[in-house]
Amino acid sequence: MTKMEKGDECDTDDDDDGVVDLEDAFPFDNTETEDTDGDEIGDNADTDDDNDGVLDVDDRFSKIALGALIDTDGDGAPDDCDEACQGTGMTADEDDDGDGIEGMTLDTYPLIAIGELPTPTVMVRLTIVMMCARAPAWQLMRTMITMACSMPMTAFRSSR
Repeated sequence: MTKMEKGDECDTDDDDDGVVDLEDAFPFDNTETEDTDGDEIGDNADTDDDNDGVLDVDDRFSKIALGALIDTDGDGAPDDCDEACQGTGMTADEDDDGDGIEGMTLDTYPLIAIGELPTPTVMVRLTIVMMCARAPAWQLMRTMITMACSMPMTAFRSSR
């Protein structure tokens, strides 16, 4: 007896993809079986299966949405992961800023990627702009101190 002779009512896998219709989010589409985020786009075609704003190609946990968890570097792994978070199958990101330096003990600036740190040249330019704009001296000093404190000391070393 062929599929046509049985009829769809008797066929438990209408699209013949190997997943029974009751467990298939797309019982008439043999290219799709799951829709993790319920957006009616099958996971094979969906570029963000968990609909957390992180594309699957960049998402360490592409089938688990971040929800309210913070992900500083946008890699789909939360900065912190408590017991409830771990219960979903996720783990905390050891490199919150995505600069390749893991952990608070190794990374002097765990939430600022190395390439995002201000350089002395940027500080000089900002100082000139603020002076030309006639910014109050206290504001100029505060900005310079804030920027200097966020830089690694190697930025101030002489190249001699």
